[in-house]
Amino acid sequence: MPDLHNIPARDDPCWGDADWRRDTLIRVCASHDIDESELARLTGSTTNTVRFWLTKHRSCVGVSTLRALLYDLNARRLPALRGQRA
Repeated sequence: MPDLHNIPARDDPCWGDADWRRDTLIRVCASHDIDESELARLTGSTTNTVRFWLTKHRSCVGVSTLRALLYDLNARRLPALRGQRA
């Protein structure tokens, strides 16, 4: 089984913690070698917005955006989720 990102339940309190979301985003980007321009492409955001997400700025990655990114990255690791045979 591939190493997948743990995605907490939608009602888990961690999602309300902006620092946790930022730290998770930074960790995930590092583990996948995702740079700012690639993260912007994957999330449909501007590189300027991504820069804010990756710093201690008051603007933080949104819950839905981070959850979608984690699901997308997990899907890359599971061929069956992409409609391919393992």
